[in-house]
Amino acid sequence: MKKQNVSGAFVAASWIALGAGMIGYIAGLVRAEMELNEKGYYFTILLY
Repeated sequence: MKKQNVSGAFVAASWIALGAGMIGYIAGLVRAEMELNEKGYYFTILLY
């Protein structure tokens, strides 16, 4: 089976989407009204 190559634009768009999602998640986590230990749990889940 032949391996397909992906374009550089697709790779760049994927990294940008991942970064934007992580920034949005962290921004929501900072603004959330939770206890610090609960925020830490959700931040750890993001790191996994």
